[in-house]
Amino acid sequence: MRGKKIECVVLSFHSSPESIGIVSRITARKLKKKNVKRLIIIGCNAGHDDYSFSNIAYEFRKKVKGPVIASDGTVVYYGAEEPVVSRVDKEWKLWRNKAKSKRKKNAGWIMYDNLSIMSYSGLKEMTVMEMCKWSGNYLK
Repeated sequence: MRGKKIECVVLSFHSSPESIGIVSRITARKLKKKNVKRLIIIGCNAGHDDYSFSNIAYEFRKKVKGPVIASDGTVVYYGAEEPVVSRVDKEWKLWRNKAKSKRKKNAGWIMYDNLSIMSYSGLKEMTVMEMCKWSGNYLK
């Protein structure tokens, strides 16, 4: 696989703005860069918009070649063919309150490119294939 570009990687783990699985933002900073065209994180609040430039999605964006897609809210996911839902719940509100934000609505799925937020989908539900296609529209 050395030197090959990977089209799309999907990570599905318990997450927060500060971590995904057992990988914290601090640990993510130590990871090697990978030649990945797009990364999709299916994890609660991994792209929480109140932490846009400090969340785990932002840290992973620094480690891949292409865009990273993550949820602003809590994720509900039942399988590969089903839509992945981003919603507001108690956990989302706890993170919002910790950031001292007054937002009432979840931004849905967010795409990070370079080191800035590139695009808001405006959608609360997307399938993994829709996310791959959406991020593919922005590949250079």
